Amino acid sequence: MEKIRRAIRAGLVILLCGCAVGVLRHGYVLDPALEGKSCNVAIKRDFKFADLEMKVLGNIEVYDNLLSVDCDERAVFDTVIADACALRADVINVTGEKQPDYFWTMCYRVNAQFLRLADPEQAIQIESDPHYEMAAIQQRASISTQRAGQAYAIGMVGMILGSLIAGFMVNTADGSK
Repeated sequence: MEKIRRAIRAGLVILLCGCAVGVLRHGYVLDPALEGKSCNVAIKRDFKFADLEMKVLGNIEVYDNLLSVDCDERAVFDTVIADACALRADVINVTGEKQPDYFWTMCYRVNAQFLRLADPEQAIQIESDPHYEMAAIQQRASISTQRAGQAYAIGMVGMILGSLIAGFMVNTADGSK
């Protein structure tokens, strides 16, 4: 029975550790002097920029590292926007995204490019897609957090019931000798 209690405690520690999402940065290194700066950056999905002169500053991939808890859409975009501001990007071009499925992952995942336009006047005119306005992101994040909480609760109940059944089976097996 003590082994089961230790397993439950270890599971709870891992589950509640509060680990952050995984972040892969390609083609850039953040300047520590610019980290934490806020800026106005447009967020677009599959932004077509053939007629605009711009530079790709780098790419980011935010993924679930299997221990992530603070990983709703808002938390992930906070990370992406912070990188964009540190790079002085004008546009975050979302090239791929996945909402949580609550079975394999509780996390929002995204791939994006950071773009800087050659003409600062054009950069000012680019607006975020309505889907990526902060109010819309926050609304989706709130719903996702509620669903994740429900999934965690169901998982905890399942873990406790499974532990009780296993404990009962071990005790029954020990008593039969």
